[in-house]
Amino acid sequence: MNCRSNFPPKKNRSGALTLPVALLCGVFLVTDWCRAGGQRGGDCNQDGAIDMSDGLCFLDYLFMGTPAELPCGDGSGFHPANVLLLDMDGDGSLTMSDAIRVLYFVFVDGPPHPFGDDCVEIYGCNNLCDAVPSACGDPDHLRSPPRAVSGPGNSVHVFAPNWSNELVHYYWSAQNGWSAENLTELVDPEPADPTYPMHTAPAVVVGPGQSQHVFSLNLSAELIQFHWAPSPGWAAEKICP
Repeated sequence: MNCRSNFPPKKNRSGALTLPVALLCGVFLVTDWCRAGGQRGGDCNQDGAIDMSDGLCFLDYLFMGTPAELPCGDGSGFHPANVLLLDMDGDGSLTMSDAIRVLYFVFVDGPPHPFGDDCVEIYGCNNLCDAVPSACGDPDHLRSPPRAVSGPGNSVHVFAPNWSNELVHYYWSAQNGWSAENLTELVDPEPADPTYPMHTAPAVVVGPGQSQHVFSLNLSAELIQFHWAPSPGWAAEKICP
């Protein structure tokens, strides 16, 4: 059985579409999340340009239900690819403010999408332009909104996949300050092994004894877990065979 998810829709009290905080094994439907296409941030109507029609497209989606689907992934406003594409204000959710930011960018020279004006690769989207090298596609930069938890001794831990689909762990303590490590390289002795690359935004929980657990789907839509305990430290496993 594969672990599959189409990220079922959730709204917070403000009505914002947000990413879920947990992944369930073997319950939901997966879409083609591993395919990357060149896109310009904010291009709701997929015509390759950012103009007034993109702001209106997103407003119509939010309030009129047309278009019925957004351009990427499974077409929903909670799929990570659509969040990356249309999240103009960079807060990790899709709301009316993102549509307004498109119009603000077009008419009064407001700030662009967090990706800037360049064509960048977004996993789960069609290819509309030739992606150019940018920080957003650099393997050393983060590909999805990070997840943060507190740890032992008031430490802080932040997790997110980079653009090589490796899990990056930033951690802080009062004694040592900030440090970082690549958990995929740490736990996976075979870099070519397709088991542990992450293709969805992680869900992070703190378990018994201050253990830490990071869940995501891999290339084969299988549920994987990175987990830490004081002994033996970080390890990883595929939960759904």
